[in-house]
Amino acid sequence: MEGPNGPNRLICEVCITRLRDACNFKKQVQESEKKFVDMVGRGEFRTRASVYPEPKAEITLEMQPIEEAEVEYLEDDMDYDDGNRDEPEATVSE
Repeated sequence: MEGPNGPNRLICEVCITRLRDACNFKKQVQESEKKFVDMVGRGEFRTRASVYPEPKAEITLEMQPIEEAEVEYLEDDMDYDDGNRDEPEATVSE
């Protein structure tokens, strides 16, 4: 049987390198996990919790009477004429 890199080699060099890297990474993770479990077992990690008091939210509502506002009315007979009565109105023609 012949592989991409000659006889009896079924995995290319790039893939072999990546597989070795993956195996080394797996070993590193397993060693780190073992060290971590040992440290936890010896009690080297102690949980610390910081407790802060809740800030007191004080809301004060004061009822105040509503004052009557003065209302000003415009004159009813207001003239809106702009003085251009002599000019014809614009129309739209089709």
